[in-house]
Amino acid sequence: EPARGAGNSRRKAEQAAAQQALESLSNTHEK
Repeated sequence: EPARGAGNSRRKAEQAAAQQALESLSNTHEK
């Protein structure tokens, strides 16, 4: 099931990017 794996990986990457953006926003807000 390569398609499923690719989708899962892509979802993980998107989640990581969202988390990073959230942390970046939080950091900027704190400073």
